[in-house]
Amino acid sequence: MISLKKFSQSCGGKWILAGEHAVLRGSSALVFPLNSLQMKLEVFENEKSLSLQLDGKFGRELELLFWGVLDKICDQLKINRNELVGTVLITNDIPLGAGLGASASFCVLMAKVCENQNWISAEQLSDFARNLENLFHGESSGVDISVMLAGRPLIFTRSGRRDFLQMKWQPKLAISYSGQKGLTADCIKQVKKIFDVDAHLANNLDQKMQNAANLAEESLSETFSEASLQKLIQSINSACICFDQWGLSQGAVAEHIQLLKNHGALAVKPTGSGGGGFILSLWNEKIPKDLGLISCF
Repeated sequence: MISLKKFSQSCGGKWILAGEHAVLRGSSALVFPLNSLQMKLEVFENEKSLSLQLDGKFGRELELLFWGVLDKICDQLKINRNELVGTVLITNDIPLGAGLGASASFCVLMAKVCENQNWISAEQLSDFARNLENLFHGESSGVDISVMLAGRPLIFTRSGRRDFLQMKWQPKLAISYSGQKGLTADCIKQVKKIFDVDAHLANNLDQKMQNAANLAEESLSETFSEASLQKLIQSINSACICFDQWGLSQGAVAEHIQLLKNHGALAVKPTGSGGGGFILSLWNEKIPKDLGLISCF
């Protein structure tokens, strides 16, 4: 019998300003925590077989995922799942398949449970969580995991850059739901297929996204001015073109992007893997209250 220790911790979501997909091939990404949406995992000690309770707006979506991730943990750590006793309660308000990092939040919390059990060390936490996230993405860059562990905006590269973004000004950025889900693993496959069909185009799009990330970093690192705002507008629009040419901004995504532009958004793009999920928008004045927008800061 393996009694789970008492545990309680929360983790927020995330949003990406620029760098999606190209980050898998070495480009940088600008990623931010989203603390207005939370996932909480609690473990209660008892002597009964392991049980799961789910709460929150999107709690039920985690039921099958919990047991799948737990099986992977048990397989990796040579633990007999049938010997685990205790109660796990997950309260989740982060939608899955929306580009806000729900799977990464879940994997970080599950990894922290393993750390709390002394099954893994603090030094193993990041890689362990990223390995769990591979179940969802097929191939995780680690960008979502990193920002959730850091709790601060990051400039991230897969090769090891984890610089805190020093922002000189705070743009009026918001996210809103497009109306359809986007599966990260499918979006990654779709982008990779372009390399088989037209490697020149695929590499150019990666470079375009890298340039968008560089421009966004440059913009936010400067004192606010009309020039810095224009750089951010150019960055977001350029990243949006990449999503469009990857074929990841069609249907409800394209319609929602146009809706936001019609209401005065300065620039708009998908955030996350695309294909659905949430859309990032930049505003000049106050963020409209009638479009279901969530402020990024």
